[in-house]
Formats: sequence, structure tokens, C-alpha cells
Amino acid sequence: MIEEISSAAAWGRFGLAGLVIAALFAQMRSFISAIKTKDTEHKEFISHILDEDRNERQLDRKEHRETTNKLSDAINDLTIELKSRN
Repeated sequence: MIEEISSAAAWGRFGLAGLVIAALFAQMRSFISAIKTKDTEHKEFISHILDEDRNERQLDRKEHRETTNKLSDAINDLTIELKSRN
């Protein structure tokens, strides 16, 4: 049916209504194509944000472990020093 509408010989048979319907289908096709392109771009952008967040969280956990280890070492040193004074 769409092939018949898009042919030049069918324009005389369908007239203005055929032209309007064909233009509507063409416009819908272009909108769907544009939406799919934007959707792909948005998925890539969100993936990039999630990767950055994951890396940032890993760095935060590493810094937290280092700080906790330093604090633990300082408390152990203080405990040993206090025990040796008694």
C-alpha cells in the first residue's frame, strides 16, 4: 500500500489526501529516527556518568581505607606507649 502511495502514478488517484498522508508518514519516520538517535546519545551520556561515579566511589573507598589505617596505627602506637609508661 505504501509503495503504491509513494509512486508518481498514484498521486493522480489519491490527490491531495494522498499527499497529506504520505507527508505525515514521512514526518513520522523522520521523528522516530531523530528520537532513536537522541536516545542512543543519552544512553552513552548516562553510561559515561555512571562510569565516572563508579571510579569516584572506588577512589573514595581507597582514601577512606588509608585514613582508617593511619588512625588505627596511631591508636596502636598510643596504646603501646601508654602501656610502656605503666
